[in-house]
Amino acid sequence: MSGWQRHMDLLIALNNALRIHGRDGVIDSGLRRVGDMPMLVVGNVVIEVKGPAFVVTRTDEFGDALSRTTQAADDVHAAAKHILTTS
Repeated sequence: MSGWQRHMDLLIALNNALRIHGRDGVIDSGLRRVGDMPMLVVGNVVIEVKGPAFVVTRTDEFGDALSRTTQAADDVHAAAKHILTTS
Protein backbone atom coordinates (compact mmCIF):
# COMPACT_ATOMS: atom_id res chain seq x y z
CA MET A 1 0.00 0.00 0.00
CA SER A 2 1.36 3.42 -0.89
CA GLY A 3 2.10 5.99 1.79
CA TRP A 4 -0.60 8.27 0.38
CA GLN A 5 -3.22 5.52 0.60
CA ARG A 6 -2.15 4.63 4.16
CA HIS A 7 -2.49 8.28 5.20
CA MET A 8 -5.91 8.54 3.57
CA ASP A 9 -7.10 5.31 5.25
CA LEU A 10 -5.96 6.62 8.66
CA LEU A 11 -7.74 9.94 8.12
CA ILE A 12 -10.95 8.19 7.04
CA ALA A 13 -10.79 5.97 10.15
CA LEU A 14 -10.20 9.06 12.33
CA ASN A 15 -13.11 10.87 10.68
CA ASN A 16 -15.38 7.90 11.42
CA ALA A 17 -14.16 7.80 15.05
CA LEU A 18 -14.84 11.54 15.39
CA ARG A 19 -18.40 10.96 14.18
CA ILE A 20 -18.89 8.13 16.69
CA HIS A 21 -17.53 10.10 19.65
CA GLY A 22 -18.94 13.49 18.66
CA ARG A 23 -21.72 14.97 20.78
CA ASP A 24 -24.49 14.45 18.23
CA GLY A 25 -22.79 11.80 16.13
CA VAL A 26 -22.32 14.35 13.35
CA ILE A 27 -19.41 16.69 12.88
CA ASP A 28 -18.60 19.26 10.23
CA SER A 29 -15.52 17.74 8.64
CA GLY A 30 -14.00 17.16 5.27
CA LEU A 31 -11.09 15.36 3.71
CA ARG A 32 -8.92 17.70 1.67
CA ARG A 33 -5.75 17.42 -0.32
CA VAL A 34 -2.97 19.96 -0.65
CA GLY A 35 -0.59 18.77 -3.31
CA ASP A 36 -0.02 15.11 -2.51
CA MET A 37 -0.80 15.51 1.17
CA PRO A 38 -4.25 14.40 2.38
CA MET A 39 -5.60 16.15 5.46
CA LEU A 40 -8.75 16.18 7.54
CA VAL A 41 -10.31 19.51 8.45
CA VAL A 42 -12.70 19.62 11.42
CA GLY A 43 -13.84 23.15 12.19
CA ASN A 44 -10.69 25.01 13.19
CA VAL A 45 -8.58 21.85 13.45
CA VAL A 46 -6.36 20.52 10.64
CA ILE A 47 -5.13 16.93 10.97
CA GLU A 48 -2.30 15.44 8.92
CA VAL A 49 -0.48 12.10 9.11
CA LYS A 50 3.27 12.26 9.66
CA GLY A 51 4.88 8.85 10.06
CA PRO A 52 3.12 6.94 12.86
CA ALA A 53 1.24 9.94 14.25
CA PHE A 54 -1.53 12.43 13.61
CA VAL A 55 -0.33 16.04 13.66
CA VAL A 56 -3.19 18.16 15.01
CA THR A 57 -3.00 21.89 14.30
CA ARG A 58 -5.53 24.26 15.85
CA THR A 59 -6.06 27.48 13.93
CA ASP A 60 -7.77 30.81 14.44
CA GLU A 61 -10.52 32.14 12.18
CA PHE A 62 -7.89 33.35 9.69
CA GLY A 63 -6.18 29.95 9.40
CA ASP A 64 -3.11 30.94 11.41
CA ALA A 65 -1.75 28.12 13.57
CA LEU A 66 -2.34 28.55 17.31
CA SER A 67 -1.05 25.21 18.58
CA ARG A 68 0.24 21.91 17.26
CA THR A 69 0.19 18.53 18.99
CA THR A 70 0.84 14.94 17.99
CA GLN A 71 -1.37 11.94 18.67
CA ALA A 72 -0.47 8.31 18.02
CA ALA A 73 -2.23 7.06 14.89
CA ASP A 74 -2.44 3.47 16.15
CA ASP A 75 -5.60 4.21 18.20
CA VAL A 76 -7.99 6.43 16.22
CA HIS A 77 -10.64 6.35 18.96
CA ALA A 78 -8.26 7.72 21.60
CA ALA A 79 -7.04 10.36 19.14
CA ALA A 80 -10.64 11.33 18.30
CA LYS A 81 -11.56 11.69 21.98
CA HIS A 82 -8.49 13.86 22.57
CA ILE A 83 -9.29 16.08 19.57
CA LEU A 84 -12.91 16.50 20.67
CA THR A 85 -12.09 17.28 24.30
CA THR A 86 -9.43 19.86 23.48
CA SER A 87 -11.25 21.74 20.72
